[in-house]
Amino acid sequence: MNTTSGSLRLLVRRFSDDRRGNIAVIFAIALVPLISFVGAAIDYSFAARARTKLIAALDTAVLVATAKSEITKSTSAAQSDALNTFSGQMSALGLTTNSVTINVTDSVTTRTATGTATSVVTTYFMGLVGYKTLMVSATSTSAASLPAYVDFYVLLDNSPSQGLGATTTDM
Repeated sequence: MNTTSGSLRLLVRRFSDDRRGNIAVIFAIALVPLISFVGAAIDYSFAARARTKLIAALDTAVLVATAKSEITKSTSAAQSDALNTFSGQMSALGLTTNSVTINVTDSVTTRTATGTATSVVTTYFMGLVGYKTLMVSATSTSAASLPAYVDFYVLLDNSPSQGLGATTTDM
């Protein structure tokens, strides 16, 4: 039994004294968090790209609501057209949305459209550490002036005095 404990001590001492291969061990241990950070950066870039697409679709929708062709329509019709445009943009970009709200309001001189939208992006690498999805959101506002009403007066004089000449010979 004494020789077994002696050989075990010798083995542990040789292992602790041996410095060959330390770099490989340290690199292997450091590789796990390094790959995790690179994976998180890739997932974050996917989420940032999805947010950019979401902002573009929402910007297009609120601009439609305040476009010249929509100004003459009611606010509910402009809101419906904006939501349809947003849905079309999202499907063209290959994204889905959790919620979208577009409000169109008119004041005396201005039409304002405000929109908010959220979308969920599925993660690949961050899912390994418990973050299966990332939420991205966007807000956008657009305003346009309503047509101003101008009073325009026309004066028409059809009295016989208009038929008279300007000089005495013309009279």
